[in-house]
Amino acid sequence: MSQNTSEIGLLLGGTYYQGDINTSKLFQSPFFAGGVLYRHNFSTRYSLRGSIFIGKLISNDANSKYTYQLIRNHAFSSTIVDYTLQCEFNFLEYLPNNPDFNYSPYISTGVTFVIAGGTPRPYQIAIPLGIGFKYSLSPRLSTGIEWTYRKTFTDFIDSTIGLEDDESFYKQTGYSHNNDWYAFAGIFLTYRFSLTKEGVCPAYGNYYK
Repeated sequence: MSQNTSEIGLLLGGTYYQGDINTSKLFQSPFFAGGVLYRHNFSTRYSLRGSIFIGKLISNDANSKYTYQLIRNHAFSSTIVDYTLQCEFNFLEYLPNNPDFNYSPYISTGVTFVIAGGTPRPYQIAIPLGIGFKYSLSPRLSTGIEWTYRKTFTDFIDSTIGLEDDESFYKQTGYSHNNDWYAFAGIFLTYRFSLTKEGVCPAYGNYYK
């Protein structure tokens, strides 16, 4: 069924970084992030979403257990502005007005343009890869949680690029081919409105707007 509905709302959560300084830890040094989103629902399965949020990425070698990082003693902090356009696929039929179909896990991907302040190359493109869960509180209000990684195409966010061509410095400087990642994890709250007339869904027999 074509829903032809839209949602506007808020994003609240945190951002964190993974790269040459934080090589593997999830949610290391998270920082508050907030923004807005617009979602257009084409059907009970597919949506297109645009979002903008502001956050910060920080990391410090002093938090590492590895000797080479303690010797390197590098740290960075970058305020980011994230612009993302992505498609969402609901694993379940999602109908906010029907209590039997008012929730669904989903996956998402698309394209991100990010401005990373204080870095050598602040303007970058990234690929978002996300999972989430949405739940309808009422015919108009929905909420959910999501966790989305951004795969960047740069190793300049953490500013560790330097002497990577000298093998003697491989442990102390960044690998130019080991691009940085960052993630957003948080919640959203949206208000839903319809772009079509009110009616009754012929497939599920419930009232919708």
